[in-house]
Formats: sequence, C-alpha cells, structure tokens
Amino acid sequence: MKKLFTFLFAVACITMTTNAEQITVAQALQIAGQLPQGTTTVDEYEVVGYVTAYQGKDGGWAQYGNQIFWITDELGSGAQSNADGALEIYQGVPAEMVYVGDKVSVKATLTNYNGLLETTKKGVVTILVKVERPAFSGKCKIDDLYYNLNAENLTGEVTYEKYNSSSNYSGLSTTEIPASVVYNDVTYNITSIGESAFSGCSNILSVELSNSITTMGQKAFCDCSKLTSVNIPSSITEIGAQTFYNCTSLTSIIIPANVTSIGKEAFFNCSGLTTITCEAVTPPALGINVFRFVDISIPLYVPAESIVAYKTATSWSDFTNIMAAIQTGIEEKSINQSVNMEGRKIFCNGQVLIERNGKVYTVTGAEVK
Repeated sequence: MKKLFTFLFAVACITMTTNAEQITVAQALQIAGQLPQGTTTVDEYEVVGYVTAYQGKDGGWAQYGNQIFWITDELGSGAQSNADGALEIYQGVPAEMVYVGDKVSVKATLTNYNGLLETTKKGVVTILVKVERPAFSGKCKIDDLYYNLNAENLTGEVTYEKYNSSSNYSGLSTTEIPASVVYNDVTYNITSIGESAFSGCSNILSVELSNSITTMGQKAFCDCSKLTSVNIPSSITEIGAQTFYNCTSLTSIIIPANVTSIGKEAFFNCSGLTTITCEAVTPPALGINVFRFVDISIPLYVPAESIVAYKTATSWSDFTNIMAAIQTGIEEKSINQSVNMEGRKIFCNGQVLIERNGKVYTVTGAEVK
C-alpha cells in the first residue's frame, strides 16, 4: 500500500485553517484568476496534483531561498513555470523530498501575483505538503541485498549483484531474506528468490528464508560451494532446476510438505549431504538427475505412511535407506554439549534430531522430549 508522508514547513506567521477544501490545479487557477492582482484568498485550499518540474534554490528565484516546483492535474504534461495549467509553488521543502512524478497535496492560500499563480509570496505563508510517493519498478539495493521490485502488485524478488559471477555477493557470508522491504517510502512483499540470485556466491555459509517466499528460481543457489545451511520455507511448492546445483557443503536438507515438484539437477553434486528429509506425503515429481552424485545410501526420512510410495516412485526409489520420520510433540529442555551426536537421525516439527540411548537431542546437543 502506498504510504503518505506529511511534512510541515513553517516559514511565516499566517495561521491556516485545518479543514481546507480540496480542489484541482485547474480549479485553483480559476479561483486565483478571479482575484485582483497581488491579492490573496482568505480561505485555505488543498490543491492536489502531480509534480512535473522543480528548481533548486540556485535557480532564477534564489532570492527567496526556497525550492520551487510546479504541479499539474496530469502527470507528464511537461509543465514549465509559465505554462498554462501549471500551479507554481514556492516553499522550503528540500529538493530531495519532492520528485518529479510525486503526487502532492498542497495546503495554502492562493495569490494572483504579477500574472503568476503562487501559493506563497516571498516565503510568507505556512504550507502543508503531503507527498504520495509513486511505486518503483526495477532493480535496487536495500541493505546488503539486491531486489527486483514490481510497482504493479508491490512485490519483489531477491536478485543477483553480479550475474553468474564468482564475485556475486562476495562480501556476504550469512543473510536473512526479509518478508518485506521499504523502498522510497513504499513497502514491497518479498515473494521470490530470483533466477541465479546467489549463483556463484562462493562465500555464503547460511541463508534464512522467510515464509513469504513462494518461489525459488532456477540456479538460485547454484555453485554456492560453502553453503552449509538453508531452510526451505513451507510456503514453497516447487524447487526450480539447479536450485542447489553443486552446493557441496550442504549436509542436510528438509523438503517441505507442500512441495509437489523438484526441477532437474536441483541437488546435483550436493555430495556433502548426510540426510534428506521430505515431508510431502505424496512423493514430489523429480526432474532428471535431481540427486546425481548424492550418496543414495544416506537416510531419506519420509512420512511413515508414505514409505512404500517413495520406494516405488521414480528416482526416489534409487535411495536404499528410506525410513520413517518420527513425529512427536517435543519441547527443548536442557543443553548438553557433551552429548555424543552419533545415533539414529529422526525428523520432528521441521528439525533433524538424534536418537541415542533412549533420549532425543537436537543437532546442537539440546535434549528434548
């Protein structure tokens, strides 16, 4: 949703009323045109329009020490200072706060002064400006990440810094993908990891994805050779082709229950995997070579009722150690870092757990029950 930001600039002593009548630029011109030259309306009006041009304090009106901009009823009309249908605004707003294309609401009295319609004369009026920033479409950087933003539906996807490059996000070792970002005063929901977003990012170790992510583009984490940890959120229904291609440092992966398909070579040469957990009751459809060069003897944990289905499903049946993921209601009780973590690996509530000597532990050694 577009957000309104209000700026108040007091540059003199005229007191404004709070309930101003809202009018268009054309109506403002008509009202002021009926005034004797040099006189000002008694009432305050709220004039709504679009910024089509502005000039800084070093321009022709520098003696006023203010910024100047013009608004019209239609965006992109090409209005200039003396153009018909343009409202000339003198005011103390820093130039970086008002942009061409902004929708503005200006509260002020109106003056017919030397043939030009103004809302202030030599900085002697208090005016209230509300700026409705237009949404942005395109690539931008916010904090450490790059995004492609979509103004039409106010969504965004994480994208690459440098396409398919070993220096892509070279300074990034860990990152959390937020559910939303704010750019130019507008909020965008982040719903996607774009194609090749982190491809070739050789320094990244872990990625935390929010549940707002619904799609992961192909090659999203391709060739992230040091990536050891990534969560696939439950909102994901499809894992794209080569998403984790050649992520040789991944040791475990949990595929959420809602995933219905996994693209070709998605986990190609993820040779470091020691466990795979798939929560989907129905085995997801696999493209070619999804688990090529992954040890097929590692435990594949699946829902107990689905063991037979996985053992007969194309490509899933290649795994020789398919077993039930034990589901229990657990809560963490105490930390025991000295626990020997060798034992039977099980899956519960999105976690990989270790069962040893009748007790269950997290991979960090915390005892649970």
